Amino acid sequence: MRNVFKQHDILMIFLLLGCMSAFAEEESKVATVSGTEITQRDVLFRIGTEDAYGGASRHARDAVVSLINDTLESSVASKHGILVSAEDINAFSKYVDENSKAPEILSKVKAVFKGDEKAYARLYLSPKILNRKLRYFYSRDVEIHKLERAAVEKAYSLVMTGKAFQNAASALKLDYSAYDIEIGSMAALVPMEVGAPAKKTDAGVKNPLESVVEKLALGAIYDHIVEDDYSYQVVKLVSKDEKKYSVEAITSRKRSFDDWFSNESHELKVTIFDANLKKAVQQSYPDIPWVKTL
Repeated sequence: MRNVFKQHDILMIFLLLGCMSAFAEEESKVATVSGTEITQRDVLFRIGTEDAYGGASRHARDAVVSLINDTLESSVASKHGILVSAEDINAFSKYVDENSKAPEILSKVKAVFKGDEKAYARLYLSPKILNRKLRYFYSRDVEIHKLERAAVEKAYSLVMTGKAFQNAASALKLDYSAYDIEIGSMAALVPMEVGAPAKKTDAGVKNPLESVVEKLALGAIYDHIVEDDYSYQVVKLVSKDEKKYSVEAITSRKRSFDDWFSNESHELKVTIFDANLKKAVQQSYPDIPWVKTL
């Protein structure tokens, strides 16, 4: 029996082949990070997301750099046992839906993914969750900052034996400062960890350092090291009045996240397959550590 193809059958075959070709192109590898693939489809999603936000740059090179940075963070986080669970994704997705300050932009972002929930979670939600988790791990890990912690503990010992704050800081090559804390002032950026949750007020979060120094007698040194995401401090109350507390502090600054991350990720091999795309990345981002190794 002869196979007879009607005209519309041939058209359907060509359409199917075209779809298969387009799908294969979207799934083609653009880059890898130690074996983890970044596909053309990932790049298109990232460009679409930037477009939804009204980003000025929608070039493939920028999307690829962004995706490689996300993949490097994921690899470093995984090395330290930091993962994003399904519960994390569900909770954050619900939070974003209920608290977005720009719901019209969020709707545009979701439209980019065209109902692909896995891609939306992997490329949009997960990197945001992982970035916060990784930075928190870095900022509070005792082993990472052991030298800075040891230095500030030496400073604490010196001032507790009567050495002046400025002299102790100078001897240990730490930062000395004298500054005022306004009563009722609000905490800036990340609240400092002082052993207890920051107090909530109608206006925001009370400056945690105020909670430290308000308990001190004049001339007293706080009996714990004060820690925030960026430093350790020894704090002394010098004076106070109705409006402010005046303090002295010795600060041991933590190693920067960028330096730590660069060291953690330097063994991960980044490959960009297209020569022109690789050249564009090298020209536009010459100072990024992994770009220097391409």
